[in-house]
Amino acid sequence: MNNWFALHVETGRELTVVRALRRIDIRAIVPMELRRERCNGQMRKRAHVYVPGYVFVHLDASPETYYQILGVPCVFRFLGGGTPDRIPDGQMQLMLALAEHGETGRPAPARLHDGLTTITGGPLARMNPKIISANLRNGRAVIEVKVLQKICRASIQIQLS
Repeated sequence: MNNWFALHVETGRELTVVRALRRIDIRAIVPMELRRERCNGQMRKRAHVYVPGYVFVHLDASPETYYQILGVPCVFRFLGGGTPDRIPDGQMQLMLALAEHGETGRPAPARLHDGLTTITGGPLARMNPKIISANLRNGRAVIEVKVLQKICRASIQIQLS
């Protein structure tokens, strides 16, 4: 039976690790989004990783696969060490929703009601993430994500509807 696991990898090398894992037929994702940024007076899009230093893999936890993955350059370890910790389905659904949100390249639709911002559409809406803060002027919101008992914060693009 296949489960989701988290790999601790070299920060900034997440996509390199994903490409290497896909070459050996291992399903791997990095939740990320394309952000519009100003650089030298020009607007450009740049990929931004939601959870820097981590790659999520879907696989069977056989010893052969375990050591094959540890042999990939820039991979430090599985979270959980020698017996990797399986990511619970509820938490992984949020990571998958973040990955899907990033692939769309569009801001998450949001609504402001009674001073609270809520996400109303897109892949993140069904997860009902906890919004910590929202900067409506910049079109960004900070949400909390729990991964293996660790609270991670992710900044996402939003657009008020």
